[in-house]
Amino acid sequence: MNLIEANQNVNLKVVKIEDVIKVHGELWNFTKGKSHKRKKHNHYRFRRGWNFRKKLQNLGIREGVIIKKLQQQAFKGPIILEIGNTRVAIGCLMAAAIKVEEVDK
Repeated sequence: MNLIEANQNVNLKVVKIEDVIKVHGELWNFTKGKSHKRKKHNHYRFRRGWNFRKKLQNLGIREGVIIKKLQQQAFKGPIILEIGNTRVAIGCLMAAAIKVEEVDK
């Protein structure tokens, strides 16, 4: 399951970070920095040149790391995560690319 579908306040292990995801029937490729289809008013577009994996690694989100989903805002708002003692917020498009599984701890 991806991070959006995961339950709140449970320990989650990051299994995989995908480069290409499908959102609302469109393919998004994070390695190129923007979607294949351009929309005029799309605020989920990433700037060209952003390395998606590097951005998540700088936040502490890597494969094998235990995280906890604390809160998810309504209407595709940010998702607040706890990684160790640090809390970070990521967008719903970033969260859709993170595959997790529940772990007991």
